[in-house]
Amino acid sequence: AGTLSQYKLVEQLVESGKNVVLVVPEGPHDAPDSSGGKLEDPEGFKKFMDEVAATLRERSALKKKDFNIGNIILSGHSGGYHVMSAIVNLGGLSSKVREVWLFDALYGGADNFLAWADQQRGRLLNIYTDHGGTKTESERMMALLKERGTKFLATEDSKATPEEMKTNAFVFLHTDLTHNDVLEKRKTFTEFLKTSWLADREMK
Repeated sequence: AGTLSQYKLVEQLVESGKNVVLVVPEGPHDAPDSSGGKLEDPEGFKKFMDEVAATLRERSALKKKDFNIGNIILSGHSGGYHVMSAIVNLGGLSSKVREVWLFDALYGGADNFLAWADQQRGRLLNIYTDHGGTKTESERMMALLKERGTKFLATEDSKATPEEMKTNAFVFLHTDLTHNDVLEKRKTFTEFLKTSWLADREMK
């Protein structure tokens, strides 16, 4: 609940107008690091998502009781990169992960993210700050992409256009925001949602 309210994720999701189910897993209680617990086990993410699907079928107000796991976007802030890197590497559902969003979170795992993007033709969005500890790794990943001739968008978050973000598989947004402001202050989560492959929500 803290993450949802602090970054206004529900409000940002609603504002985006996209048709999506938001799942916010709780990490290990009082963990001393960024470990994702069982989510980092081989097939751990698949087992978790099977439980999510079963819960939605049993308890939700969704009309489709035959709900199955569709395409997935992984999104994480700060230390969330650790479990996300493990998920795309050995979580068991890599083929369903369409996008990865890193909110000042690229402290490591670049090789796993690149391997996933290459194999699944996935889209990676990375917003990073000067002082959050992610600038060096973000610049390293951009250098790797440049070295191999892979096109990417690198610009300031305030200058990126929706069209640019939609048409680039790799997006690196430098920001003058602070570490804890990258999700909500400029409604970046909403903007990422709007430029995703997700369908618009049907209006009643």
